[in-house]
Amino acid sequence: MGPCIAYCYDDCKAQDRRPEYRVWDVWQQDRLRKPVLRTYDVQAAVRERERLTADFTPAEQA
Repeated sequence: MGPCIAYCYDDCKAQDRRPEYRVWDVWQQDRLRKPVLRTYDVQAAVRERERLTADFTPAEQA
């Protein structure tokens, strides 16, 4: 799978919680894998995902 954006809150219990966007270079399958970008700016997250998508070449299927 290609690059993706995960949406979550920085602190689910806080009254003033903010949405945080995490950009992954591949669909997260490994919990040890770190996101390429963590940001509160949705536009920055979309730009990074678009950049990663342009560079993404899917693996050949057997």
